[in-house]
Amino acid sequence: MPRILSNKEVGEILRTARSHRDMTQDEVALALRISRSSYARLESGQRNLTRSEIQDVATFYHLPVSHLLNARENQI
Repeated sequence: MPRILSNKEVGEILRTARSHRDMTQDEVALALRISRSSYARLESGQRNLTRSEIQDVATFYHLPVSHLLNARENQI
C-alpha cells in the first residue's frame, strides 16, 4: 500500500518539475494564480497543497494527481 508523501517530498517534486521546465518560482506562481511566497512555501515543504492546488499543479506540470499524493516504490 502506498504511503502519503510528506510536504517536503511534494516540495522536491515541485522543485524538480519547475527546474525541468526552466521556470522561476515567480513564473509558476503566476501561472497557478498564487503568490510567489506561497509557491516558495510549497517547494520548501512549509505548507500543504489545497485540494484545488493539487489539481492545478498536476495539470500545469502534466503529472498524475497520485504522483503528488502517494509515494511509489521508485520515488522512495
